[in-house]
Amino acid sequence: MIRAGIVVSGRGAVSVGVTATRLDRATLSLKDSDEPPLHCQFNPTEYTISKSASWTRVPVRGAVSAAIPEFVGTNGATLGLDLFFDARASDTDGVDEPVNRLLSWTQPSRRSIDQNRPSPPVISFAWGGTAAFDAYLSSASARFVLFRRDGTPIRAHVALRLEEIPVILPGTNPTSGSDRVVRRRTVVAGDTLPVIAYQEYGRADAWRVIAEASGIDDPARVAPGTVLVVPEPPTGAGTGGRR
Repeated sequence: MIRAGIVVSGRGAVSVGVTATRLDRATLSLKDSDEPPLHCQFNPTEYTISKSASWTRVPVRGAVSAAIPEFVGTNGATLGLDLFFDARASDTDGVDEPVNRLLSWTQPSRRSIDQNRPSPPVISFAWGGTAAFDAYLSSASARFVLFRRDGTPIRAHVALRLEEIPVILPGTNPTSGSDRVVRRRTVVAGDTLPVIAYQEYGRADAWRVIAEASGIDDPARVAPGTVLVVPEPPTGAGTGGRR
């Protein structure tokens, strides 16, 4: 970025000063990975951060007014942004490399697959010295709008949606004895925490591990659609029941 300043001296002389300032580039990087960060070719013109909570109402027979909403839990924050890539501005052959990298980040990390615990890469978005929350890339949609004669795409818009991954501090979950999130799971109709715990750990009584990690205060009220955090198996639990 270039800034120009005009200075008028006491004798009426005018001088023009030009100073260069550093243009911070937005970056997306994978945590716990040797892969280099992806520097945005063009900074986004805007991005959106959303936060919500789950509430439920239990209708009362004969009541003349709506039931008081009861808090179920806090949902993860979401970050939405659009990125623009232009090969002509970067003097590259095409936009395949950055676009394919982003699309690949929607898949489980290689390390988690090798450990037989598929989980998404943890991504950090940073711009201007401020880092957003840790997240996983739930969707990436690329729209190619300009091509070379041979069909190579040289301009693309990529829409990203990132969803928050909670940070569990060491020592805050004595039941599991772990500070590492393994994966996330969405509750479906008929699910209960003991059933999910048995499927994940082979122990129904380990439901407290999931409840604590997911910030659930009332395990009897876990609505379908709730996203649970499934940490490391607690001591003595296996993973044979995981589906």
